[in-house]
Amino acid sequence: MRFNKRIKEIRNRFDTIMDKAIEKHQEEKKEIGGGGQIKDLLDIFLGIYEDENSKLKLTKENIKVLMMVSDPLSS
Repeated sequence: MRFNKRIKEIRNRFDTIMDKAIEKHQEEKKEIGGGGQIKDLLDIFLGIYEDENSKLKLTKENIKVLMMVSDPLSS
């Protein structure tokens, strides 16, 4: 049981960190005016998320999962 509790705690911490990273990227994009150069993978995912005409639909939860599995340090 303790192991499951620990996993949930880690997941919640990761979720909080990713929420802050997403918010920071969105704020920076607003400051730049939205026409700034794409900087990283999170910017690409957020571009898809914010594009109402995109054929691919992403939620913030999708973005968090994609960032977790695409971590270059995990390989």
